Amino acid sequence: TGCVSILLVSLVFSCGGTGEDTDPHEVVEIGPDTVEVLITDTLGLLFGDSTRVFGTITQASFGSDGMIYVLDGQEAWLCIFTPDLQFNRFVGRMGSGPGEFQYPQSFAFLGDGRLAVCDWGGGSVVFFDTSFNYIEHLTGYYPDSPRYIVPGPGNTYVAMNMNLEQDEDGFRGNSFIARFGQEKEHEHVYDSWPLMITTYGDPDDPDLSIGRVDQDFDTDLSGTVYLAERDDSTYLVERFLPDGRADTLICRPWQRVEKSQEQMEQQLYEETRDESDGGGQMGRRTIQDIYPYLIAISSVDGVFCGNIWVGQGYTDVPTFEVYSPEGSLEYVAVIPELAGVRGVEYSFRNGYLAYDRQPE
Repeated sequence: TGCVSILLVSLVFSCGGTGEDTDPHEVVEIGPDTVEVLITDTLGLLFGDSTRVFGTITQASFGSDGMIYVLDGQEAWLCIFTPDLQFNRFVGRMGSGPGEFQYPQSFAFLGDGRLAVCDWGGGSVVFFDTSFNYIEHLTGYYPDSPRYIVPGPGNTYVAMNMNLEQDEDGFRGNSFIARFGQEKEHEHVYDSWPLMITTYGDPDDPDLSIGRVDQDFDTDLSGTVYLAERDDSTYLVERFLPDGRADTLICRPWQRVEKSQEQMEQQLYEETRDESDGGGQMGRRTIQDIYPYLIAISSVDGVFCGNIWVGQGYTDVPTFEVYSPEGSLEYVAVIPELAGVRGVEYSFRNGYLAYDRQPE
């Protein structure tokens, strides 16, 4: 297990941009103010107290109660800490029984306070009451359970899912963002995209490679869904209102940004893990056909302080454009202390928090 950190951050305002030409990989200050985000504390150890040694963090965020919730896929539990970083309790454990997980991927608190956990490894969504007692789990999804769940309006949640069909012409299907309630079937689809399916191997029993359009999405307290496509050619955030109406919230011209030579070299290899001998040996392999462009938008968060936080995918310094609910740019937030750091995810739900999903 690697050293995984949970970073707590705060904001400091500074003056706005200079208007001078800048390198495309540097922070571009285009708002009336630039906000400097400072790391105030960290949580996570390489060795020591088992409550602070994380395996693979699949999600972390502040709850509305101020507690810090850390979902660990590898350890298969939800670890809860107090606002002053003291361990509180575990929810769940490894297994396939009631209230147990195989590889939990995301979680959301519903409107009535219940906790919903997407157990990707177990192909299920598991529910707990406000005291974290197990209620039920929904299974039987095909070909995959919902993933990346966020709170929806009322007692619902919003998640990414997909469907897959086969006929004499082959396989086809869609990935989609939908609202789910108390049942396995979704209540409403906000948007969908065709799956990119490649078959190989035995024609009578083929293996499938399934690709999806890469998106990030979030909701606000009213149940409005914000959706951004993570690609290199568009800068677009769409909004889906609780009644199903859709509109474009943020759209501005975008010109592709090429990766630097250093960024290309950083992606030349990827780490691998061989579990066949039980020892979990680490290795690396060369990546073929590295894509040469950076994405425009890396993330969207629509729930913090009434603003929409749009992560920039093309800067070496973590940068967020912060928009009002009407779509006007309020300020730009940067995190200079994490310049050049890759693999960190950010959560702006009830507080500022960042976490490393890839400890190896």
